[in-house]
Amino acid sequence: MHNMLVTVASIILGGLTTYFAISYAGDVFTEGSDSANATTLQTQMSQIASAMDLYATNNNGNKITNSAFSELTSGDYLEDVPDGPDINSNNASAGYYTGEQADLSAGTEFDVIFFPMGTHADAAGICAKLRSNAGLASTIPQHDGTNDVSSALDGKYGCFQEDGTTAVVTNSATSGYVGYMTN
Repeated sequence: MHNMLVTVASIILGGLTTYFAISYAGDVFTEGSDSANATTLQTQMSQIASAMDLYATNNNGNKITNSAFSELTSGDYLEDVPDGPDINSNNASAGYYTGEQADLSAGTEFDVIFFPMGTHADAAGICAKLRSNAGLASTIPQHDGTNDVSSALDGKYGCFQEDGTTAVVTNSATSGYVGYMTN
């Protein structure tokens, strides 16, 4: 009988310990996930930027002309375009693409890499971590939906938020967070 009481008490104490660990340490797990996703974005955007630079070097300074990076994957600069972390479930488009800072509709001078994150629950934390890693202010710049995103790009890499008016970067009519790296 005494062994049964000790066993039941142990199970109850173990359950309470687990409950309190999850309740009070939950933010630690979320912050770790945001940090890992931000690091993944930085690493993969750097890989794409390096491939874009090598392409330009091998082609007399001419930059790629396709926003989906087809010149890089068909020309042995990249095996595949990285998928990025699985955080953009609320977007019409998924994955990395490139555009022109001053006029996204022009499509002639691809000088920035984008990763739309949509409005996923973790996107704000990942955006904040990208900005922190880049040494940028914690205030996330807003993009007004025009074809000129240069005012929202305040560093070599970082993150901004679409305001939802046109959302040209996320290719949808919704707002969302967008990771970027200039090249």
